Amino acid sequence: MKADKFIINNMKDADTMNGIKHTLTKQEGIIAVRVDMQADTITVDYDEDDYDSERIKLLINREGLDVKGIK
Repeated sequence: MKADKFIINNMKDADTMNGIKHTLTKQEGIIAVRVDMQADTITVDYDEDDYDSERIKLLINREGLDVKGIK
């Protein structure tokens, strides 16, 4: 398991972020998603056999968010 923190440029309201969190966690290989609205970050725990940080970044971008960096 690996965890990456994605820095988001355009955080949405809490309801929208909860929906995005739910969508991401439904993906096989995504173990957990934590949203920190104060820090404008989404931390994703995932199985490295199924995903890498760039693929997760694409998933987040597809949900309408702009990832400006990965920690």
